[in-house]
Amino acid sequence: MKGRPITLVGNGKVDHEAFEKAHFGENDITELLRLKGLRDLSEVEDARLERNGQISVIPKTST
Repeated sequence: MKGRPITLVGNGKVDHEAFEKAHFGENDITELLRLKGLRDLSEVEDARLERNGQISVIPKTST
């Protein structure tokens, strides 16, 4: 597999251009978050579309 992961959410901020590039809509990401046990993007620190097509999500830590 070639390429690089696409950062969809970085430092808690959504990259709308990356969503378009990855052909992701708002419904797609909310479904993914629910499957990961999260309610919405405000709970995400980082999310990346990995080279293998899967999405990795790192939730924000509570302080």
